[in-house]
Amino acid sequence: MWIPAVILLVVAGTANAAHLAAAGPFPAKLNLERALPTRGVGVEHLKARDRARHGRFLLGASFTPAGVVDFPVEGSSNPFTVGLYFTRVKLGNPSKEFYVQIDTGSDILWVTCSSCSGCPISSGLNIQLEFFDPDKSSSSSWISCSDDRCTSALQTEEAVCSTSGSSSSLCSYSFQYGDGSGTSGYYVSDTMYFDTVLGNEQTVNSSATVVFGSHYNLYLESISVNGQILSIDPSVFATSSAQGTIIDSGTTLAYLAEQAYDPFVSAIVSSLSPLVHSIPSKGNKCFITSSSVDESFPSVTLNFKGGASLPVKPEEYLLQQVSVDNSIVWCIGWQKNDGSGITILGDIVLKDKIFVYDLANQRIGWINYDCSLSVNVSTSSVKNEYLNTEQLNVNGASHTGSVKLLSTSIAIVLVYILSYATQLTTIVMKL
Repeated sequence: MWIPAVILLVVAGTANAAHLAAAGPFPAKLNLERALPTRGVGVEHLKARDRARHGRFLLGASFTPAGVVDFPVEGSSNPFTVGLYFTRVKLGNPSKEFYVQIDTGSDILWVTCSSCSGCPISSGLNIQLEFFDPDKSSSSSWISCSDDRCTSALQTEEAVCSTSGSSSSLCSYSFQYGDGSGTSGYYVSDTMYFDTVLGNEQTVNSSATVVFGSHYNLYLESISVNGQILSIDPSVFATSSAQGTIIDSGTTLAYLAEQAYDPFVSAIVSSLSPLVHSIPSKGNKCFITSSSVDESFPSVTLNFKGGASLPVKPEEYLLQQVSVDNSIVWCIGWQKNDGSGITILGDIVLKDKIFVYDLANQRIGWINYDCSLSVNVSTSSVKNEYLNTEQLNVNGASHTGSVKLLSTSIAIVLVYILSYATQLTTIVMKL
């Protein structure tokens, strides 16, 4: 059953970006697909995809639902087509269904709309795309520059209002991606329909508030290879507005802060089994071996403040490329975040794990899980102990304390695509 809640939309004037993003809570039941195939994907292809995304890193939204929102999750395991997770939501009144990306590293959600000229009507997944038309929704209303919601967005640089315009001017928004594409438009309020599941597993009407303009940094302190802590200055991982460690399902690979990368790679190389041989590969560190990956490569551990640790298996920092006779070529899938102090843990690290965000206590927890199985989420209370918990640091102007559960609205952002657009494709993010 689809349940309505009030939402905040962004109506965009121009767009040629290949991104659809959705901020939302953990679904009640998920059938997850592997974001990366086990072999054959070129590192440069995946790096290029991540570079386009990181051109404008969308800061994560926090969401405290009154229950668990039930979003169906779909996707393709082939990163040459999408390599992403996506879901379906219903917008407007009468409602229409839209496919959108699930991405824990983004703070906006947008879809193509009726005024978009030249936008595709289907995706690479053979999915027919719908176009949003706010004028045909009886629950839709434009947001003016005098609206409090626009004022809040202006403070986080997520909205634009003309200094010479009247208070009735439309609240607009614009940004550019690193690959030169971009999108801009206007805010609109409308209705979104979704399911929520409470502790008794009954689907009921519920709503909550999404707070934008912030992201969560983990307090990474050190990295260990084969149990030995690397000689990396802890200040490299210090959390600030320009540094920190982010969990981002929208990133395919992992990116280490610039000063941490070379020590990490050197430690991996020096710990290799004698049966592993280095091979040249377009600037990437690649190896060939006939032995199993676990026997050939060292284990890695990410050590966080407070004693939490995240073990990383070789398959979670390596990418299998090709097989040659009885040998396999592996390349390091973690990349250097050139010129940046940000460490991003992407899909290559996050796969086969369940992550839980405890926003009330500013913590995150994780546990290994076979993600080929369904994920059943319970909303029942448990004792105040978590496996592998790590404290969060909240960055951004929107948060002044713990996020509180509200009962009246759910805020998301959509982009309304007008006439100026080129090469907008449906890309959906996969964990």
